[in-house]
Amino acid sequence: MPLHTVLRRVALAALAVATGCASAPGPHRRDYERHLDLPADVAAAIAAGAVRSLLPFADPVPQAAGAPASRMPDGFVIVYERGDRGGWVPRASHRLIVRGTGATSPAGAGPGAGGTIAAAVRAEPLAGNLRLPGWGAAATERLQVHVRGDAGGCSVRADLPAAIAADLAQALDRAFALAVDPAAACVGLAEPNLAGLVSRRALGCVQLLVAAGDPAGAEAQLLRAARLGALTAPQQQQLGEFSAQSGDLALAQERLGDALLQTDDPTLRAHLAGRLRSLATPRTDTAARSRLAPGSSSPAELARAAMRLHTARRQHPDPARDYGLASQLHRQDRDDLAAFACALLAREHTPPSPVLAAGLADPVRRGLDDFVRRVVHGVEPVAAGAVLDPAAAPAR
Repeated sequence: MPLHTVLRRVALAALAVATGCASAPGPHRRDYERHLDLPADVAAAIAAGAVRSLLPFADPVPQAAGAPASRMPDGFVIVYERGDRGGWVPRASHRLIVRGTGATSPAGAGPGAGGTIAAAVRAEPLAGNLRLPGWGAAATERLQVHVRGDAGGCSVRADLPAAIAADLAQALDRAFALAVDPAAACVGLAEPNLAGLVSRRALGCVQLLVAAGDPAGAEAQLLRAARLGALTAPQQQQLGEFSAQSGDLALAQERLGDALLQTDDPTLRAHLAGRLRSLATPRTDTAARSRLAPGSSSPAELARAAMRLHTARRQHPDPARDYGLASQLHRQDRDDLAAFACALLAREHTPPSPVLAAGLADPVRRGLDDFVRRVVHGVEPVAAGAVLDPAAAPAR
């Protein structure tokens, strides 16, 4: 048997013995146990990230992408030790990293199922100066979290020091809740592994939503993934195509341009350049407003029509026509008050006919002049066509 294999097994056995000795229950220890519908490597990466976030000064390399953990024959273990001469430090043989971008295959019966995530975790071995040996024999306190795979997902068992047991249990529960709930609000996640998992799940929903005929929902999932991590060039391209479909050509050009700058593939670059050139062709507002679908009745169709109208108003403003179309949409949505208000605004912005304007211009002007003279100068109205002498006005 090779020497390095023997040394590795001895190290793992020593780690198992050390963690086993520290797991004995006592008055200053607390147990933690959960069962999750997640692969063991994903749950281990999430747990390792949660522990590292709770102990922000423990990791000697905080800028590292992965969270410290160790491989075991039956799964993973996360160990942090504290000694007399310092605070908590990790004891680990690997760093676990959840890849948040890349291709995901659709799985499950609905959009909430997301994509397959079994192969989303990369375990980077630590060697040389990157090793994390912990305090070793000098450790006076130890926390450990075991993650073991089973037929239904994985089990998580932890032996925690009483001083931080409540905070650590809360942090683990929160991380696991976000990891298993596709509908959870996960914007602004600071923990990289959890953000990567949520981003990967969002990307897995995109194709399902496109196949279900919901491009707006697919775009929302892509934007959710973009807020949690950088998108690849094809994903950025898809985001631009969604904008083009909704009528926002300016945003589509911006997103496709970002994809063009991001990719090194000459074929994709040529395709994106041609697409940008086609989008740069001037278009009239008629094309944008023609997609309003006057017969729309469902809330989703009305929402899409309102979004297209907003885009048309921004690209080619036409207040009279825009307010008229908005009034129709509100009427279809059974919002009579908003429909009436938009109809009034449309009438206010509708210019009078030239014949009517020519016939009313002088009388209206004379009427305003007479009103101003009566209010400001206190004089009688003057005849139409008379020459006004400002010096003849009484002093006020």
